[in-house]
Amino acid sequence: MPFRGIAEAPLEALFGEDNESMCGALRARKVQSVKELAYVAAWELKDWLLIPESEAEAILARSWAACACQPSTAYDLAQQIRAKGEDFSEVPPPLPSLEIAFGGSLRGNFVEVAGPPGVGKTQFCLQAAASTAALGGEVFWLDTQR
Repeated sequence: MPFRGIAEAPLEALFGEDNESMCGALRARKVQSVKELAYVAAWELKDWLLIPESEAEAILARSWAACACQPSTAYDLAQQIRAKGEDFSEVPPPLPSLEIAFGGSLRGNFVEVAGPPGVGKTQFCLQAAASTAALGGEVFWLDTQR
């Protein structure tokens, strides 16, 4: 979308110079930037601009898209870290058999641990997280069970 990264920009950045009346109506309601527009409710925008609700929703969708972060995958983030040349200590897996599966290190890997209750998934993850943190690495933990 062509509007990404303009959240702090004035309303004209989203609407263009041709919609001066729309920008003026929004400024009269104390909406000065694209970011501020993203907080307005569709029904409120509809009433302010005297437009159909579907058009108000489309305008808000454009402002939300302008304020949103660029989507990226975990792989993209790992590539960016590698491109910067950042180096963390190698993090050995807690089990020797996993060392073979991970190619010797947990560094740069995203690991999903699944299994039946009571087999030690949480203990394994706590150990891996503690080992990573102790060696200066970063850990992201996502628990989808709760």
